Amino acid sequence: MRKFISKTSVKILVVFVILACGPMPLDLGEFFSLFYPENATSPTETNPYFYTPLVLNENTEAYYTAAEEGKSKESLEQKLNVEAWQGYLKNKVGAKELQMGLYESGMLSGLVKKVKYIDAEAASYLQFCAEVDGNSPVQRYYWEEPVPVDSSKLVALYNQALSEKSQASSAFLKERYEFQFIKLGAILGLNKEVLDASKKGAVSVKDQTFISEWSESRLAGIKMAMGDTAEAVCQFAQVFAKSPTRRYQADLSVRRLSTKWFEESLVFAKSDDEKANVYALWAIQPFQDGLHLGEKIYALNPNHPMLELVFAREINKNEKTFFAERNARIYIFDTKYTDDEGKIDEIKIDKAQKEGEQYIVQLQGFANTVLSEEKNKSLDFWRLSLAYLYYLKGDIEKGSALVAQMKVSENPFINKQATFLEFEFLDKVYTPETESILMDKAVAFAEVKTFRDNNFRQKISESLYTFYTKPKTQKRSTWGWLTSCSSQDEHFENQDVKGFLALQMGATTGGDYGYELSKTQNFYVDTCSSGFLKKVIAFVHSSKLNPAEKKLVNYAHLEPEYLELALVRALVSEGDYADASAQISKVSDAYLVLNGFTDYFYSDAKDFNFNKKTKGADPKYFLRNLADINAKIKANKATADELYAFGKMQYNLGYFGNGWLLQKREKSELDLRYTEDISGNYYSNKEAIASFEKALSMNPEKELAAKICYAGALCERNQYLVKFYEGYPEDYEKEEAYIAKMKAQELPKFRSYFTKLWQNYQDTQYQKQVLKECQTYAQITR
Repeated sequence: MRKFISKTSVKILVVFVILACGPMPLDLGEFFSLFYPENATSPTETNPYFYTPLVLNENTEAYYTAAEEGKSKESLEQKLNVEAWQGYLKNKVGAKELQMGLYESGMLSGLVKKVKYIDAEAASYLQFCAEVDGNSPVQRYYWEEPVPVDSSKLVALYNQALSEKSQASSAFLKERYEFQFIKLGAILGLNKEVLDASKKGAVSVKDQTFISEWSESRLAGIKMAMGDTAEAVCQFAQVFAKSPTRRYQADLSVRRLSTKWFEESLVFAKSDDEKANVYALWAIQPFQDGLHLGEKIYALNPNHPMLELVFAREINKNEKTFFAERNARIYIFDTKYTDDEGKIDEIKIDKAQKEGEQYIVQLQGFANTVLSEEKNKSLDFWRLSLAYLYYLKGDIEKGSALVAQMKVSENPFINKQATFLEFEFLDKVYTPETESILMDKAVAFAEVKTFRDNNFRQKISESLYTFYTKPKTQKRSTWGWLTSCSSQDEHFENQDVKGFLALQMGATTGGDYGYELSKTQNFYVDTCSSGFLKKVIAFVHSSKLNPAEKKLVNYAHLEPEYLELALVRALVSEGDYADASAQISKVSDAYLVLNGFTDYFYSDAKDFNFNKKTKGADPKYFLRNLADINAKIKANKATADELYAFGKMQYNLGYFGNGWLLQKREKSELDLRYTEDISGNYYSNKEAIASFEKALSMNPEKELAAKICYAGALCERNQYLVKFYEGYPEDYEKEEAYIAKMKAQELPKFRSYFTKLWQNYQDTQYQKQVLKECQTYAQITR
């Protein structure tokens, strides 16, 4: 499908993205999920193994720890290394100085000089590391040309490392020379020699630092290179389990392997814990269900440190399927839930949802087993998980009972998840007391740092909407996603307004960035009638609000002038120009400037000046003038000149004019092609052409009549474009035939005003100007 866009429309789009800030995908790993993976207690640096649709993304952490965005932080590897060196040097060198010397370019030589006076042997090792790094450059990307290396130099360094590790006076340096020896041997392909030598003189367990884990990871890689894949997998599984600084490398090393190698690796495990570690590494691999692996981990060690992580992954993975209806709308899932033409396939969605429902039953079964057997020491995680699964299945009684058994946790995510479930489980029959409880819980979800926070906030706001607007007899519905902002519950005063404000709690404001599943304030506000907006404005300014209602207004984040300008637009769209003129006086000039009126609002459409730009204008004066003429028209006192002016102003307020900001917030040249419904007056100029017809029927003097004919011709052109784009084919191959057909069969039907201009007003100066300035008119009159 081709899309055309001009420089002008790009400029307009950019400006109004800044002004309106609609939803945009800030997190490529976004999907609809209401269960925090952080509920699971798991080892350090396991956040990258939370479930994500980005199953093969290597730079994972940025997507799952959005709360840390913008914070430059020392890596765990660097932290551990600096601490180890600081301890070995008995704090004679500060942490900052070690950090700079070890990790900042050009700073090592200064550190070596200082360390030399403290421990000459340690200084020699640091110098040795510099030589190794200088002679073994890393090829960062596969497409780069390999950097030539001096293999003889590497051999010399390999032999030196072997010699130094046997002679080193401390376990600290021995351990590090061991790693350098293994690393250099792997580079040189001396795999057997390295394996044989590594079995001799290993550092005792009590003296080991994280560097020994690096050596173990390298040795596993050597075994894999030698074809001992199953044994290597087992060893990588142990590295994955215990080494936060080499966990990523261990996972990446086995990710390409089939399940066969994991199964065969179990025979190399020396204990149940080692077997459980194999299952844990296996369970976090993509493109599979891992519940059966979690069950095997539990059977071997009910308190395995990664058991909760594995189960949380399965819950989150299943959410992608269970919530297929929502996730299908996210671009990253479009191939999974679409047909061959790229359209949402409801059959695929229905199938996925049923699969998700079935898997929930299996997840519930395992969680129930863990809780009933009480072998696990962290039962609150399992209570919370099972309560959430009951929530998804609509079993409120069982879910509520489990949440009630939980204690306040040191993990803030567990507390927040429990609060969410308490909110959802609460019986939502309206009473002021229930309203107060719900609002107290809802405000805990106001802050959004991650896509999942956004999901929670939206679901909370939707549930509040249902709470406020459903009739007393309405059947309870956990998953009612209602978006109307004009329905009213006859039982309660202002419930429709409060429901609308509840939706605003989950919406992004003009200054916020959104996620794909976000809805903006504009999405809700711009569909409301003027009468409803007046009720909203009256409510938010009321002095009689109870505490819960005040919180509702506060967390809806609706600025007073935002609502006032929205009401102006609604009144203009409804043709109530007198009220619109009065209403716009409540909007400050500064706020109008902020919303683009200085740059994009003009008193006259460029079309009437043969596409020449007109001067900017005061929208308040424009509306006042529009209202005055409209009053004369209603009193049957308008002249042909005034009807012509009124028609021009109506034209200007539409899509093809330059006063559209009084009806819409944004505009693009793509609107005609991609807006679902373009039949209304905003696009078709039906009201403007009616004014021109009435003006022409009054037999005005010829110059004015010629102007009216040209204005009518502009409206006809726009009506043709509406008809043209309404039937525009989706199939690229049908475009050419469609364009030819429309030009031959339909376009001539939209020439009546040009015909009148040519037949009746050739002798006017304005007709001659049109003939000179308008190429289309000149062509059809030849």
